[in-house]
Amino acid sequence: MVLGSVFIDLHIPISRWREEWQTQRRVKGVWDPALQRETLILEDGRSLSYFLDGPKDPTLPYVFALHAMFLTGNSFLMTEPPTDCILVCINRPGYEGSDCPVRNFTRPYDHRSFAHDIQQLADHLQVKKFHIMGHSSGGPLALGCAAHLLGRVLSVGLLSSDPEYAHATAPNKKWFNTCCIGKALPFMLQYCLCCLPLARNNFRGVRNDYRMDISPYDFFIERDIHHPVLIYVGENDSVLPVDISRHVHSRLQNCHLEIVPQIGHLGLLRDAVLRDFLEKLVALPDAEMGMAIDLIENGERQDSFEGMISAVHKRNVGID
Repeated sequence: MVLGSVFIDLHIPISRWREEWQTQRRVKGVWDPALQRETLILEDGRSLSYFLDGPKDPTLPYVFALHAMFLTGNSFLMTEPPTDCILVCINRPGYEGSDCPVRNFTRPYDHRSFAHDIQQLADHLQVKKFHIMGHSSGGPLALGCAAHLLGRVLSVGLLSSDPEYAHATAPNKKWFNTCCIGKALPFMLQYCLCCLPLARNNFRGVRNDYRMDISPYDFFIERDIHHPVLIYVGENDSVLPVDISRHVHSRLQNCHLEIVPQIGHLGLLRDAVLRDFLEKLVALPDAEMGMAIDLIENGERQDSFEGMISAVHKRNVGID
């Protein structure tokens, strides 16, 4: 009952926010065919649903957006479409039209498996390189895609990301995960809170999220993430407090952390915050290249240049 009360307390403000967002979208008349849910059939027969939002201009940068637990790809849609990028708002496995992975005890669904799903979607959209961002529990999946899709991910954006809970230095949330992971809470959401559509429709995705949250990553953040990373966290975030984002930031080689004043966890999805975040995210690779070029032009040492542009990122932007 305690967990149920906590979920209801969290769900009610989310629902009100979603209703307000949906009303704004309809009033502004942006419910066009481009926002209808599209579905890709993956190699293993599962469905992956997504939305495209933004100009129909394939020369613009693509940003693949991974939503938080309990939410869907809709959470990234703003009252007005973006003008300088194309958002690919993905419903992660188990959420709103995307099939949950089949349980496989010999080879469980992990970050590499999810990255392969995203690779198939990028191939389907004929997008060779892209930026990727994740909100909350979508953050670790964004990092996993960067680690496993070498040469395709240009930059990574994290909106108040979960940490790697299995890591020795992670903030202590073991009691919560041990209690709820993939077992008690998801089934409670399905059967005991069946009056809530969000819980009823997406419990498989929630269960998959919890299972992956406490599993060790199948990559090493310090070794495998050389991409430029941008982290935003709300100053008043009570779901994943600022210290968690500081911990994630401390493990990344090439990362910038910004604390957004006077907002919480869901406040990061406000139009003004999202637009500012997207603008900085797509500019990260160019900004990094500009700094490296300045070093060369100013006669700085070669090892300084190497420190600025990692081997992986050089492949991403096509430097020999």
